[in-house]
Amino acid sequence: MVASLRFLARSAIATSRFNACAPTTAATATLRSCFPINTCHAPHRHGLHASTSRPAASVEQASTGQTSPDLPSNSKTSPLDDPRWRHPRLGFAAADLPHLISIKLPRTATEDDMKALIARAGYPDAQITMYYFFETGKPLDFCYLKIADKNQVDATIAALSRFTLLGSELKPEKYDTWKLPPLHLPSLLAGWLPSPTSDLKSRVVRPPITTPPKLLSPLMAEQWILFLNLPPVDPAKKDARFEITREFYEKFHQYDVVGITTPREHHRKSNGWSCKILFGNRKDAKAALKSHVKTSFMGRVGRARTFRGGPDIHKSLWDYRRSLPEDTPDSEVGHLLEEKYKGLYKVQDADRQRRIQYPTPESAIGLKKDASTSD
Repeated sequence: MVASLRFLARSAIATSRFNACAPTTAATATLRSCFPINTCHAPHRHGLHASTSRPAASVEQASTGQTSPDLPSNSKTSPLDDPRWRHPRLGFAAADLPHLISIKLPRTATEDDMKALIARAGYPDAQITMYYFFETGKPLDFCYLKIADKNQVDATIAALSRFTLLGSELKPEKYDTWKLPPLHLPSLLAGWLPSPTSDLKSRVVRPPITTPPKLLSPLMAEQWILFLNLPPVDPAKKDARFEITREFYEKFHQYDVVGITTPREHHRKSNGWSCKILFGNRKDAKAALKSHVKTSFMGRVGRARTFRGGPDIHKSLWDYRRSLPEDTPDSEVGHLLEEKYKGLYKVQDADRQRRIQYPTPESAIGLKKDASTSD
């Protein structure tokens, strides 16, 4: 028998006082019992708030509602010329692009590492924009620097090219509209703000996630819905996964959707193919849960249920909470539990060793072998 996580209900995660609860429920107890029903959660509009080192990202693209279906990767139209290319996933306006430098990031790189890097390179005022996975909270493998004076972009690139980060080359270069990776396209996997119709042309793309998202709070608030028995994805059909997410949009366009995971075969064969959707609030998640159960999905009867992480998650968090000193301030409990939950995601040994080798942001900065020894 495992103690309930009801103690989390009044922890700092729930932004209220912590009161310990007696261990009374079984290992299969859900996180629903751990969350105060009367707690109101604002939609997770992470992208509306930029990281602390840069001003708020432009959301002009998300607010106009004039975006359109994903463009093919072989499109011959420049993003700056075609109004459909509004960089909704980047959060930048066209006027920002001449000021941008793209940087290749090694896995496990953090914003603190980047701050140390630009300070060492002599450009501490450069604005850093990093992007994060809504499911894991981990940063993506690239970021952008915005230089106030666009005439200093070349000099900044030259300075950055002398350094390594966590032992890897940075490959800084000017922002190139012809080298947009797929992430920059208005992918349906990126989620959307509530849209008026099921027509993709009216879709309002969510702003990018430019601050590390909270992971445990939406799980406790039951904002994750798991969809099972989806139609199998034919590997020979290039756009099969896109068609599945398109139908999700048609069904759930009126809801606030933070993101959709890529459809994949469930680890239990009887569940067929599956994916998860993170909704921006509990109300929308519950409404989508009921509406999906009552409808057929692409010729199949799909199943949906609230995703709560599983009893292993509960036990790990409860054991960790009990291991904390009794006098741990309430304000720290929520943060520690959030970090513990993030740490439950699999971390590759190479990434773990990399952080051991470079334990601080300052130690993460190095000079390339062919760079001048003068700093």
